[in-house]
Parts: sequence; structure tokens; C-alpha cells
Amino acid sequence: MDRVLVNLGFTKCYIFNIIIQNLIPQDYMQHLQKVFDRFKEHNLKLHFCKCQFFEVQVEYMGHMTYLSGLGVEKKKVD
Repeated sequence: MDRVLVNLGFTKCYIFNIIIQNLIPQDYMQHLQKVFDRFKEHNLKLHFCKCQFFEVQVEYMGHMTYLSGLGVEKKKVD
């Protein structure tokens, strides 16, 4: 995935988990299109049921990502 998404600084990737970070919806749509184009170039497909779009917080690798940054999952702290 690192080779597929090289030079796309708005993405974070761990194995096959990809986060596209952006605060501006119009930029997000352009970035999403660039990622989809890269997938198409490399004959990769998405499992739509595993995708989340336009989320303001996402659970990722045991952490929570927010618009303001990274945090911990509340259930793990409790």
C-alpha cells in the first residue's frame, strides 16, 4: 500500500487500512478521487462494506482519530 499511495501526503496507511485526512470537504473529494485512481492503476478493489466516508472520528489501530488529532478509545480507558 505504501508503494501504491506514494506521494499522497494526506493518506495514512497500515497494511491495508487507509485513512484520508482532510478538513475541507471539497479537498477530501479530490483526495478520495486520487486514491481511487491509484487503486484503479494497480487493479485494486475496495470492499465497500468495510469503508467509512466523511467520518469526523474513526477507530484505527486501537486509537481514535479526530479532526483535532489522535486520542484513545473511551472503552479502553474505562
